[in-house]
Amino acid sequence: MYLWTTGKTNCRKHLIAHHPVIYDKTILEKNWPYHLSTESPESRITIGELRKRALPQFSLQSFIDYLIRFIVADDQVINLFPFLFHVLTSS
Repeated sequence: MYLWTTGKTNCRKHLIAHHPVIYDKTILEKNWPYHLSTESPESRITIGELRKRALPQFSLQSFIDYLIRFIVADDQVINLFPFLFHVLTSS
């Protein structure tokens, strides 16, 4: 159905060209930082600028939130209860 060279920009172009109402509605519902299909191409921003917008201002709380997300996504969370139970009961 798709070629290995198919990228997300092609999908976005397709949605804007053939399904603009659904595209705009989804952007508004999800609060995504993308331009609506009705906006002029001159006002569109680059992917790098979109990435900058997506990142929150640095704070200790945002650092902790992103660290937790990384640990969970990287599957670093393990159940230590059996190990701790063994250590605590063997002494």
